[in-house]
Amino acid sequence: MWWTVLAALAQPEPAPEPTVEPAPSEDIIVWGDRFARWERRWLVQTEVGFAPQHVLYGVTNLETRLNRLQMRVVLDCDKDIKLLGANWEVNCTIEDIGLVGIVQRRGRDDDAVLQQTDAALTGARLQLQVTAEGGVANVDVEGMVPRNERDRMRIEAYRQILARVILPFHLGLPPVIHDGAKWYEYNSKLLTMPAPESSGGSTTIAHYLDEHAGYLMVQSIGEGTMRPVVGIDCLGVDAEGMVSICDQPVDSYRIDMHGVAIFERDTGIMAERVWAFEGGLTASSPNILRGFRYSHQGHLRMLGQKEGPHVGTTYVARVTEDDPGDAPLYVPLALPQ
Repeated sequence: MWWTVLAALAQPEPAPEPTVEPAPSEDIIVWGDRFARWERRWLVQTEVGFAPQHVLYGVTNLETRLNRLQMRVVLDCDKDIKLLGANWEVNCTIEDIGLVGIVQRRGRDDDAVLQQTDAALTGARLQLQVTAEGGVANVDVEGMVPRNERDRMRIEAYRQILARVILPFHLGLPPVIHDGAKWYEYNSKLLTMPAPESSGGSTTIAHYLDEHAGYLMVQSIGEGTMRPVVGIDCLGVDAEGMVSICDQPVDSYRIDMHGVAIFERDTGIMAERVWAFEGGLTASSPNILRGFRYSHQGHLRMLGQKEGPHVGTTYVARVTEDDPGDAPLYVPLALPQ
């Protein structure tokens, strides 16, 4: 069902048929707590195709450079502190995590780094700042104290991949909710890239809501431009010794996004979501000849309090049968049908 809907969204709209459809219901839906989703347990399955490679650092002096990373994470979240305005601080504990990495050239340290990452993140606590509109304003990893610059780089690399797990929750319904509602979301946190600097761009997502089988279904189509680094300038000196601000050359990615989310009608909780987007370099990007592509797709769903899904083992997969080692072959993330 899910992937069928996504595929349909990706196709051009068919010509309208000469039939008269019933008008959407204008019944207004009101919920008492728009933060109810943050008092639940979740399973998030996601896959990221990095552009360029993402470096993960081991606790010891090891590192691996990932082309792709699959993550399966069980989260237990709870509202913690009321912040200024209508925002809340939310804490999410990683009950379990499974990682599958893909590297371009296999190294002897790849498996060790991925296993160390699994050990460091299992049981870790994430601190989020969330808004009443359904946004995730910030993601941080608590309890990891850096002792040196390498530790800071390792923890930031953790935070960047865990943000790909949390940011799919960045979706809210409009203030006035009714069947047939349409609204736009600009510069969504979901449509950003892993980068130690500030990632951003100019993106727009169009959302459409309708009721289906007692649920509220939100279909989303987005597009725009993402940049892994924004807001960083340099100082230049011309031939006469005058100092001026210059912009550093940065890659830009043109992206297209499709997604479907299901909200419970009675509570307003986003019980399930599927999303997928991919982008390639624009013609003006410095690395256009290298053909970098970035992708992020996945599926999240709400769990019961006693439900314990299996997240799988952590390993560096082989891409082809000819790759050395006896690790399992890479299997793309399967989204629900």
